[in-house]
Amino acid sequence: MKILRNAYQPLPPGSFSRAFNQLLGAMLRADPDDRPTTNDLMGLSLVKKHLERLMVSEQASHSSMSTLESNWYNNRRLSDSVCS
Repeated sequence: MKILRNAYQPLPPGSFSRAFNQLLGAMLRADPDDRPTTNDLMGLSLVKKHLERLMVSEQASHSSMSTLESNWYNNRRLSDSVCS
């Protein structure tokens, strides 16, 4: 996406934190050289906080899937041995 000008509708007041509004404003600067780099973004406490939450959620999801897969496999083996 090409940002041609730095004019956009403001976010509804009170919908997002001040830090998020500032982040969005920085990311939507017209001059690409004035925008934060990926490393800049990854260093922000706002981004770190949400990434940590996402990682914890993702780890829990993988753990749940592993348990489900293991249970399915064990039930399948049990079913196969009973039917044989």
